[in-house]
Amino acid sequence: MRKSFIIAFMVLAVALAAVITAFTLSRQAENNTDDPVATQAYASGEFFANVLANSLTPLESRMGAVYDSAVNNQKRMDPQENTKTSAAEGRGTVMTFKSGAWFQVNGGSVSVGNREGRTVDISDGDVLSDAKIETSHRYIVGPDATLTLKINRRTDVIMAGPVEVVAGESDYVDLQTSDWYYDYVADVVELGIMDSTGDKTFSPNDPVSRISGVVISCLVSQLKNDGEITLHAADGEEWYRPYLEYASEKGILSEAETGYAWEDWKIPASRAEVAHWLCHATPKNDLNEINDVKRGSVSDVRATREYATEIYTLLRAGVFSGSPDNTFQPDAQITRAQMAIVVDNLMNKDLRVKQ
Repeated sequence: MRKSFIIAFMVLAVALAAVITAFTLSRQAENNTDDPVATQAYASGEFFANVLANSLTPLESRMGAVYDSAVNNQKRMDPQENTKTSAAEGRGTVMTFKSGAWFQVNGGSVSVGNREGRTVDISDGDVLSDAKIETSHRYIVGPDATLTLKINRRTDVIMAGPVEVVAGESDYVDLQTSDWYYDYVADVVELGIMDSTGDKTFSPNDPVSRISGVVISCLVSQLKNDGEITLHAADGEEWYRPYLEYASEKGILSEAETGYAWEDWKIPASRAEVAHWLCHATPKNDLNEINDVKRGSVSDVRATREYATEIYTLLRAGVFSGSPDNTFQPDAQITRAQMAIVVDNLMNKDLRVKQ
């Protein structure tokens, strides 16, 4: 019985492929930019609900291949200037999909804006109703319909058909919203933990100085423990003095560091020092282990070296990520972009790296 059922559906798929091919060819002559597959599907009434939603997995796979083939044929015969195959869209980008467009979101974060008419999730055969876009699902915008998406975090989008893209604007002249670390920078700036380095510059490749690393760690500590930032220098006081005093009082600094001269604080910080400060700035219950990293297992962080405990704590918590060559490079400088990534991971558990 099941075998006969499957064969019947396979026959249906083959027949549908023939209809799609004929329909695509006929529409090309009209030079129409609508996606003919979506139009034909909707014209058949309850196609998605009654066929795709209830079909067997093998049939779904075959239908997907048929659809992809038809779309590719249409693109070859009738190229559209506003058609893209894939793009890494940055924070703040607004994408408007019009009738006949299809898209698939892979990773990142998006929210649904304006929605008119019917958009169908053909991955599960249902009409989009709750304004939530599922990752790796394919959607088709129906006749006389539009759908607007806003990119919240850098997102990879696969798409074809009539699509309008308005890119988000960067707050910095030396960063693009499509840069993979832009979201991290934007997050920590919004939190007040890091700031620009000049007029609309962030200087992502500049090294973080020791005093900057301590200041950032103090601000992390205040947000984690008090929920607000209150550290500021009093009138006539060196701007950095309250941060060093706070860091010493809260145990963020080592005993040796409390004796540093001002000149010592101006040199670039190492990755090991940053791990040390951030680890002691964060409550222990906020550093739950999500990675199994045995002490001494990282090739350039011996179990007995200075700050090894802090380094392994942050690796296990997913705040830092290990390198492909199994090194941590503890003595290397850390850039402002890298610092933003680490701090954002520390402040947002959902971003932490599971290895």
